[in-house]
Formats: sequence, structure tokens, C-alpha cells
Amino acid sequence: MAEEISYFRKRFLGGFNREDVIRYITKLTKERNGLRDAKEAADEEARAIADEIEPLRKEIAEVRGETELAIGERDRVILEMTDEVAALKFELEGAKRAGDENREAKERAQQESRNKDDEIAALGGELEAARQEAAEGRRHKAEAQASKAALETVEKTIADIGSAYENLRNVFYSNKE
Repeated sequence: MAEEISYFRKRFLGGFNREDVIRYITKLTKERNGLRDAKEAADEEARAIADEIEPLRKEIAEVRGETELAIGERDRVILEMTDEVAALKFELEGAKRAGDENREAKERAQQESRNKDDEIAALGGELEAARQEAAEGRRHKAEAQASKAALETVEKTIADIGSAYENLRNVFYSNKE
């Protein structure tokens, strides 16, 4: 019975072959139910995606705030480092004249500079993570829009099938009378 129904056989005394009509109505019912189930699944998926998007938006906003704070802190540290580097250069010149005592001051300044570089590198990593999270949010939004478009297509198809079903039903009952 997997045959495609493209016409109704006529009966000898008028009307259509009852099995053909029943098979066709059954086929339409199965298609309608399948489309309704697909629409419900798409609706559920769209709701789930929407539920996932909102926390991501909040998280992105938080990360942006943290990133702005981190950038401000980095800028402040850079300014401090600039002042410290200038002071260390002055100290270094004195260290060259003073010998061993001044070499220790130079090593201390270099260690502080490395620590500040590590802090700057860590802040740069946090900034990159925030950028990746924003890109992930944009990807989720695009997926939600695609799901919405697919849902609209399914709804239109269901409406078309319903209309065709009503037309067929009207033809069937008008021929029955």
C-alpha cells in the first residue's frame, strides 16, 4: 500500500472507489500528523534555544563589564609600569656606578617588569575569551533565526494541507449526496 495515490477509481454505479478515498484520507492524516509533530518539535527547539540565549546574553554582558574593568586595570598598570620603568632606568644608571648593590636593584626591576608582562598577557587572554563568547552568542542568535524560518515554513505547509483536506472533504461529501 505504499503506492502513490494520484487519482480515484470510479465505481460502476457512480462515485469513487471507497478504498481509494480511505487510503487517500489516511495518507493525508498521516502527513498532517507528521507535520504537526514536526512543528511541535520545532516549537520546542525554538523555545529551548530562546531559553539558552538569554543566559548567554547576560553572561556576555557580564564578561563585557569584566573586560572593560580589565582593560582599565591594564591601562592603569601600563601607566604605572611606565613610571616604574622610568624610575628603574634612573636606578639602573646609579647601579652601574655602584656595582654589586645596583645589580640587585636591576634584577628586581626586571622581575617586576616580567610580572607586569604576565599580568598584561593574562588580561589579553581574558579579552580573547570574551570575544569568543560574543561570537558564540551571535552564532546562537543565527541558529534561532534559522529555526524560526523553518517553523514558519512548516506552519504554512500545515495550513496548505488543511485547506487541501477541506477541499477534498467538500468534494467527497458533495459527490456522496
